[in-house]
Amino acid sequence: MLRMKAWTWVLAALALGTLAGQGFRWTYKQFKSTERTEQKEALVRMDSVIQLGAVTPGVRIPFSIYYTNVGEIPVRVRTMDTFCGCLAAERLSMEYTQPGKRAEIPMTFLPTGSGYMEKRIYVYFEQIAEPEVVIIRARGNLKAKPEAIE
Repeated sequence: MLRMKAWTWVLAALALGTLAGQGFRWTYKQFKSTERTEQKEALVRMDSVIQLGAVTPGVRIPFSIYYTNVGEIPVRVRTMDTFCGCLAAERLSMEYTQPGKRAEIPMTFLPTGSGYMEKRIYVYFEQIAEPEVVIIRARGNLKAKPEAIE
């Protein structure tokens, strides 16, 4: 009698597991087939190089990075990396840029040396996986020091 009860439990568990498994597979297929939605693309266009020309070391140079949302959904700047203290964003807007609209990121550049300078800014958008890279180019002028008056 004890053996019969054990087999009954095993068969009941197998039957229940099979039925539950069939129901789960059917539900999953049904959900998957109705889940298809169109993916809308987020895409921005911006200048990849900004020429600042001749700059004077120690003098802040204001400039702006402009971008246009050419995608199908609104985008927003999440963060920026400059990897140096000489470039800084004045402020990052918390507003979304709608498709077809242009936006501005005000920046400042504080050159510290002379000669050819090239800096990179990585702009990360919330809706885009890879950052946009902007290269800043400038030429620092070396100012002659005034001679001491004796």
